[in-house]
Amino acid sequence: MAKKIEDHILGVEITEHSLKWVQRSLSSNVVNLIHIEPLDAAEFDTPGHLTGKFKLFVKRYRGALKTRDVAVCVPAYMGRMIALSLDPAEDDLRGAVGWELEQQSVGPRSRFWFDFQESPPPAGRYLVAAVEERRAQLVVTSFQRAKLNPISFLVDGVSLCNLFFNAYPSHPGVAALADIDARRSQLCLVCDGQLRENEFVMAQAPAKPDSAQRLAKTLQTRLTEMSRQSGSGEGELKKIYLSGDNLADPHFKEAHVSNFTIATEVVE
Repeated sequence: MAKKIEDHILGVEITEHSLKWVQRSLSSNVVNLIHIEPLDAAEFDTPGHLTGKFKLFVKRYRGALKTRDVAVCVPAYMGRMIALSLDPAEDDLRGAVGWELEQQSVGPRSRFWFDFQESPPPAGRYLVAAVEERRAQLVVTSFQRAKLNPISFLVDGVSLCNLFFNAYPSHPGVAALADIDARRSQLCLVCDGQLRENEFVMAQAPAKPDSAQRLAKTLQTRLTEMSRQSGSGEGELKKIYLSGDNLADPHFKEAHVSNFTIATEVVE
């Protein structure tokens, strides 16, 4: 018997402070369910905590759920996004990437779930997104116990870039993304539809308008350095796209954006 083709997908974003659910029709591209609730990251490793949250969601929206297939996005601190330089003649690239991840883990050696893609020239550069196996398995098992089926696993830096490429599919050349909240800024360098570099800058001051000038200069300096060090050859950084919780404050937004000397655009 042929497997039923699902018409909906359920997206779940797990952050340090919240759990966000969005259900979308794949045929009409209409969002027909949105749910957000607080979540305490300190409870992630408590047995049954996530399972309980997921079961309550399923019970609450039982009549509205059109699918049990879930696309999961986890916070970057649960995973890693790194650029690796490997021998392009390597026969077992996946094995080589896994070995490099294990060598770079802090403390007891960890195993990872990961995926990777080759970066543009020079040859031998690969961008890797990885989640520690222990944490990933905990999340997957929690969904399964709530009778949900996780079909994909993303680290939030990848998700941020996916959203950008969906909104700006034809953006040429080099651009940068800066997702800003009170604790950290996530910086992504993208080029012709590919994520080139990714890193985090921890917040250096409270998210207030008087800190916006210093933060803008810090982010622009770092993004310019990332563009130069990437050796992309596609030209200099021309535009910075800004997003994040801090920009919800209109005073911070105005003060922050005005202190960039490179052209900026706020992604709402």
